[in-house]
Amino acid sequence: MCSALLIALLPGFADPAETVTWTTEAGPNMVVGRVVLEGDDGGVLLEGRDGTLHAVAGSRLGERTATGEPFAPMGGEELAATLAAELGAGAETHVTLHFAIASTASPEFTDWAGDLLEAVHAGFVEEFAPPRFPTPAGGPAGPLPALILKDRTAFEAYARRPDQAARGVNPALSQGYYDPVSNRIVLYDFAGTPAGGRRESVRERAANRQANVATVAHEAIHQLAYNAGLHARLASNPIWLTEGLAMQGEATSRTSPLGWRGFADGVNPVRSKAFRAMLTARRRDRQLRETNPLPRLVGSEDVFTDPTIAGAAYAASWALVRHLRAERPEAFAAYLKELAALPPLAPVTAEERLATFKTHFGEDLDGLWDAVQRVR
Repeated sequence: MCSALLIALLPGFADPAETVTWTTEAGPNMVVGRVVLEGDDGGVLLEGRDGTLHAVAGSRLGERTATGEPFAPMGGEELAATLAAELGAGAETHVTLHFAIASTASPEFTDWAGDLLEAVHAGFVEEFAPPRFPTPAGGPAGPLPALILKDRTAFEAYARRPDQAARGVNPALSQGYYDPVSNRIVLYDFAGTPAGGRRESVRERAANRQANVATVAHEAIHQLAYNAGLHARLASNPIWLTEGLAMQGEATSRTSPLGWRGFADGVNPVRSKAFRAMLTARRRDRQLRETNPLPRLVGSEDVFTDPTIAGAAYAASWALVRHLRAERPEAFAAYLKELAALPPLAPVTAEERLATFKTHFGEDLDGLWDAVQRVR
């Protein structure tokens, strides 16, 4: 399917529902959903009612049978029950206004996490409201799925499952993640137990784990951006953009009951410190001092997979998105709208990425980098 020419991009939930069967290495599979794309090999990209995307090669495709009904995603209770079945014994469901959660964590932590997810949802909807941005009024339609594991050990075990490992999940480097294939956020109960006999509630302990709070906000923003139309799921989205956007809402606060400050003024002390350290390191290196990192950052993905420079790439991505949002908001919104129309599974070259970027932000990348370096 990935190598096939994608020839049809179908609209949203008015699409007819189909029952699609296909074979996998593990045996036969059947899903009721909507066909999002068709390939010239006869394969399909299918969205199930739980939000999971299935890329089915033509050689494995069985029958496609119309149900006679329009496609409809699962409601909150049904989706939460489906997620709980995935987690297995001990999983409980928790449904909020915009999220369906299955959790093996304590009820207190699950309740806190649901409140934080709703706060991030509200902040995101306000920050990226239409008509400037390509998002629906009120945010994504339908409940968004989230899994919460009881502790770090359970989280790492889940992330090592073959389906998760095949998507590049590295639990050793993660405090939580968003999976664009299944559309799920995966988190764990990081509240732990009180230290030194302190009488903290679960909510207080959770809110005080600032790095973990930032992770929840970061992954929730990923999920919201993919479901609200800022990014296209399974498309060749630039990593600097998806990560830089998610970092805009990471800022935490020890005075907030949830531990999260919201988008507010966009300041992120942790990322700002990392960016300043990156600039200091570049000034001390004669070769780096005389080069502009933007062409490689914008065009390539290798800067995010090389552990020696990935930290600098994330810091620069935060600063670049922060600058473009603040100083070039109209161009930034137009850029997002163009990228949101990218088809799933279609490759994009580094040269194409850079050309699209220059179309919206101009040819003067040296001048742009000079401006980005002033970001705080």
